[in-house]
Amino acid sequence: MCIRDRYMGIVVLYTKAENIYAGIPPNSTVDSTDFNNANTSITIGAILSIVMLVLEILISFVGITLFFDRLNLFQSILHGLGAILYLWFVMEAWHYLNIWYLWIVFVLIPFIFEALFTFIAYLYHRKVAK
Repeated sequence: MCIRDRYMGIVVLYTKAENIYAGIPPNSTVDSTDFNNANTSITIGAILSIVMLVLEILISFVGITLFFDRLNLFQSILHGLGAILYLWFVMEAWHYLNIWYLWIVFVLIPFIFEALFTFIAYLYHRKVAK
């Protein structure tokens, strides 16, 4: 499911102009400060989405959280909803700042849970091994 979200981040990068124009005054040009600030914001949001999802995939490949069924279900649901909402974000040309709300809920929270559960499992296995 993470892979779909990563591709949605790439799609956002290629279609960001519509989202930018949805959030800046109508008379703004490509050279305006509003456009440049919006472009920077949406670009950083999309790139952070891609980077954090790739990191989450790499942490998953370690396999420590492989059998945490509830965590996997939670992440699958969030990533599935995230992919749908990122698609909606692109198709409906939402305001460019909405990418940050999507990022917090559908990228940051699953990443934190994956990293936290991996760390807790690592500490537990290290304690048991002693």
